[in-house]
Amino acid sequence: MFWQLPVRKTETQVLILGIGKTLWNVAIGIATELWEQEIPEFKCVAPGRITKNLSDAFEKDGIPWVVLVGQDELDKGIVKLKDMAAKQEELVAKNDIAANLSARIKKSQSS
Repeated sequence: MFWQLPVRKTETQVLILGIGKTLWNVAIGIATELWEQEIPEFKCVAPGRITKNLSDAFEKDGIPWVVLVGQDELDKGIVKLKDMAAKQEELVAKNDIAANLSARIKKSQSS
């Protein structure tokens, strides 16, 4: 029933966190890819206070997905995708992250 669904505090679907100041441009690039996939509800956060941003993403703001961009992962061509509700994360090819998220968001909206 619709009254049992959790109320989201924001329309933001994805939080993008670049871990380290040098990865800010990469995070912005991912944000651009999301925009091109017509996922306008994203938030890109400047480096710093990663733990607080992660906890606020779901607990405070209700953002269901977080993309973590770290140098070690980027060197391998991947990023971490966190499903905040399920408290699970997986590694996804950086080049596939926008299409991957688009499919997941569409699936969750049709459920």
